[in-house]
Amino acid sequence: MFALDADLKGLFTRFLHDENGQDLIEYAILTGFIAAGSILLFQQLAITMHDAYAGPSDTAGWNQAQQDAWQPCEPGVLC
Repeated sequence: MFALDADLKGLFTRFLHDENGQDLIEYAILTGFIAAGSILLFQQLAITMHDAYAGPSDTAGWNQAQQDAWQPCEPGVLC
């Protein structure tokens, strides 16, 4: 029983002092931060684009007038 405790204690001590794989953990944490930042950025971008095209509370945005002013050419006529 005491030998098992000593082996576990030695294993735990080696685990705490071992630095193999540390760079992999750092890259995983960095990737997580980049992913979280990207999600927040794209959510804000989606809200901003919606407000620009549809306007806040779904009123006509800045692009609505340009889209309504466009008139297609008659078939066979060069514009």
